[in-house]
Amino acid sequence: MSEIVRISKMNKVGLINAINNFTKNSKKPRIINIDISSVDEHTEAILYFSNSKWNSIDIFHLNKFYDFPYYFNDESFKYFLPGFIKLNLENNEFNLFYDFLLNPLDSGNGIKGLDPHIKSQWSNLGLDGVDLAIEWIFWIINSENSYFEEDYLFRIAVNLEEIKKSI
Repeated sequence: MSEIVRISKMNKVGLINAINNFTKNSKKPRIINIDISSVDEHTEAILYFSNSKWNSIDIFHLNKFYDFPYYFNDESFKYFLPGFIKLNLENNEFNLFYDFLLNPLDSGNGIKGLDPHIKSQWSNLGLDGVDLAIEWIFWIINSENSYFEEDYLFRIAVNLEEIKKSI
């Protein structure tokens, strides 16, 4: 874990600048979900995200569609993740949505224990995207409003580092 601790931590402004750089050339995907069988169950979420840009999503809808991150295909996950992070930075709010976003990265067996779809979503971010996510995890660790345990977040950061090595 000492390798992770040496990563420089960005402040809020640095993270927002990194998000803006990461999203410079991003294009909205035409299809956002992976599982056609989930369409009926998630119609409202699919409509919301299909009609939203990454930088126009809001906390109300993240709370409403808290379990939807899993259903994004890889391209949609890459497109919307910067918006999820930016909302968290701007509002310093932690809710069930962020639980559903981060919890799948905490497997008991490192990245070997990750759901293949989750590993694919995060790997598809590329090196810059995974670095951005790691820096965000460290920002959460230092946030006064975070209810996540530090050990939990460090395990997630370690798994993200392992994902980065596999890219």
